Amino acid sequence: MEVAATPPALRESIRQHHTETKVQIERLREVFELTDEMPSTKECDAILGILKEGEKVVETTEEDTMLRDVAIIIAAQKVNITRLLLTEVLPN
Repeated sequence: MEVAATPPALRESIRQHHTETKVQIERLREVFELTDEMPSTKECDAILGILKEGEKVVETTEEDTMLRDVAIIIAAQKVNITRLLLTEVLPN
């Protein structure tokens, strides 16, 4: 979605979020290593669906339009809200 975003600030925000996510993943790996635990992986249909929806919006909206940029922002917010719900509110 970063490439599809028009405003430089939106592209930078997406890039920064991606970088922060990579750092968080690395920290989690370190925690698991320090505790001699193995993380389990589990695909999240909700997140995958939201990502797919975001890709579809990018494919079906005109390039360099405010509509596409708003759709990208909404898709990113949906991912974050869903992630928070799944990890903070409903951890099990």
